[in-house]
Parts: sequence; structure tokens; C-alpha cells
Amino acid sequence: MDAIKATEEHGSEFVFAFDATTPVRCNKIPAKIWKEALKKLGKRPRPMYNMRHTYATYCLMNNLHAAYIARQLGHSQEEFFKTYATWINNQLDSVQIETIEKARTKLKDKTR
Repeated sequence: MDAIKATEEHGSEFVFAFDATTPVRCNKIPAKIWKEALKKLGKRPRPMYNMRHTYATYCLMNNLHAAYIARQLGHSQEEFFKTYATWINNQLDSVQIETIEKARTKLKDKTR
């Protein structure tokens, strides 16, 4: 979330950017640097492109609007929902269950 706030502060629509208008592209960072960074972090090797999915799901977990995330990823909303619909539905189910549990707790407290 700090990265998202930082993008708003420097006026960029990109989370990973050299400046407000120049996004970091996967092909701009040599694979060797990426692999070394993952190793130092103790993470298993993975393509840098996978970070897009990590970012998208992280944003959804933190209740950012899907249209905003789609724009950041360069997706149409339709494409975004095709890719993340199952995940979004599961996340929404969890939110709804949590809402129900909170309501039940409030009701219980009122009846005591």
C-alpha cells in the first residue's frame, strides 16, 4: 500500500516507475539482477512478469477498486475480470462472511 501512496504523491499512475511517466518494463531490468534480488530475499525463482499477478491480488485483498487496478495493469475491465473473477468472488465471499459475523456479534452484545 505504501507503493500505491507513493505513486499518488509523485503523480505517476505506475507503481514501478523511473519517474512519473516512465514505467519500469520487465525487459529493462536484466534477468541476472532479478534473480539475484530474489535469492537475497530468500524467494524462489520466478519470472518478473508474475509480480503483476501478485500486485493485482494484493490490491484486491486491500479493497482497491477493480477498475483502478485494471488501468494500472493496462487491462480493460473486461479482461481484468476474466483473469481475476474467481479470486474476486472468493475474496467477496470472505468479506460477506466477515460482515455477517460482525452483525451477529453486535446482535449478541445487544441482547446481553
